[in-house]
Amino acid sequence: MVANPFFTDLRTNQQLGYIVNAGVTSREGVRSLVFTVQSSVAGPVALTRKVFDFVDAFSLEQFSDERIANYIQALVQKKLQKDKRLTTEISRHWSEIVLGRYDYSRATKEAAILENLTRADLERVRAQVLLPGGTGRRVLTTQVYASASSSSTTASSVPSSPADVVASSKVELKGGVVISNVTEFVAQNVLFAPYKGNPDRLGT
Repeated sequence: MVANPFFTDLRTNQQLGYIVNAGVTSREGVRSLVFTVQSSVAGPVALTRKVFDFVDAFSLEQFSDERIANYIQALVQKKLQKDKRLTTEISRHWSEIVLGRYDYSRATKEAAILENLTRADLERVRAQVLLPGGTGRRVLTTQVYASASSSSTTASSVPSSPADVVASSKVELKGGVVISNVTEFVAQNVLFAPYKGNPDRLGT
């Protein structure tokens, strides 16, 4: 629901870049909504502002109840679809094994939850995760600069430090932190505990 409007806005309407996409990823049991833009006509600072502008302005008012129902049903069907290739089934099972969850019926359970999803549920997620001030909003911004200078990004315009990136992008950080050394940042922060067993099975 976010991906198509994001592509239409930044790629089709604003023509900011050839690669424009948004989607959900899952790493180590943590799900994230990722927005990616690669451009030869605008620098990372301008692109960052555009992404935040889109996210802050995103609204479910553009979707009718029927359209939302169609999105949900399409996702339900996708989750209930049988694996057509052995490699697909192996990948699905392995993602459970590496995290120690062992819930091989996860897709069926998620489909059942989706069947009862409502517009109010989506609005609640939008308020908590997408909008500024949301209790579940955790923003990580990565800006990559080309090594070769161009008309849009010259060597002199490349920030010398992460703090310069924040200052130049004009993105307000409330309670945020600029990561200048990834190794030190990881060492100083508590990490999520790994998954241990299937929570639906007692004694594991």
